[in-house]
Amino acid sequence: MPYYNYYTNHFDPVNCAVRPVVPSLVSGGLLSALDMAQGGHINLRTFGMYAGGIYMYNLIQCPMEAVNGGRPSAWHNVLAGGMLGYVGVSRRWIGIPFMDSYFFYRYPQVAPEVAGAAVYGAMAGALAMLGGKPF
Repeated sequence: MPYYNYYTNHFDPVNCAVRPVVPSLVSGGLLSALDMAQGGHINLRTFGMYAGGIYMYNLIQCPMEAVNGGRPSAWHNVLAGGMLGYVGVSRRWIGIPFMDSYFFYRYPQVAPEVAGAAVYGAMAGALAMLGGKPF
């Protein structure tokens, strides 16, 4: 059942909150297994960060689709990834991939939180475009 019904113009928040639970748990388990295969120690915190991050990523997009009339857009992915990147970097839960740590010494006017939002938003947008979502 979709989050938004085109015919009745109805947004279903319960379906929006429940639908991503199982995919988030499965993805969190797969990412934790990949982390363990690379030599990392598996624990409940790591699994919770992976599964919870994916769940929040899907949950943030849901009201955006409802506001947009139920049409999925890659902009929703960019905004959701950017918001989670900003919060994760500012709380020091996650790092910023693809960036050298000396970047912030060379450019002190760039805040790490903003750089994290840009990098994670760009990655989410790229994955959305690879998945076929229009902008």
